[in-house]
Amino acid sequence: MKSSLSLLCLVFAGAAFAGDAPSQWERVDDNHTAVIYLDVSRIRESVVYPRVWQLHDLKSTTKAGVKSRKVFVEYDCKGAKRRTIVSSSHTQEMGEGRPKFVGTQEGTWRSVYANTVDETILLRLCGDSKQRKLVDKDAAAHAAPAAEAPKSGH
Repeated sequence: MKSSLSLLCLVFAGAAFAGDAPSQWERVDDNHTAVIYLDVSRIRESVVYPRVWQLHDLKSTTKAGVKSRKVFVEYDCKGAKRRTIVSSSHTQEMGEGRPKFVGTQEGTWRSVYANTVDETILLRLCGDSKQRKLVDKDAAAHAAPAAEAPKSGH
């Protein structure tokens, strides 16, 4: 009876995941720390807040033994921002194997800077909009503090 129940659970579990499309990782960037991929088979399209799975295949193993990370990211097309929804760190390349770390707390919204991989992904998901407010990282780092507005005498 116990083995029949176990077999039945395995059948239902297999059926539940059979509908999931296998990941189709498309390379979008190669920088000094990682090769970045998008899972083009599972992009959640939206005009305002598209979501996508990213894979960061690290070029060297971290001290914690991590070789890759999978990150589910939501983008704000109009505000040119991004936030992490969930992430996992893996001890094998290409997000394989059991996760070593899992982050389930939604991150805060962060600006997407011009000339970064985040900009490349934002443009891919949202299109090239002239109204989008990308932040020029170099200009922001060297900008003088804004002058304080004069106080009204009222």
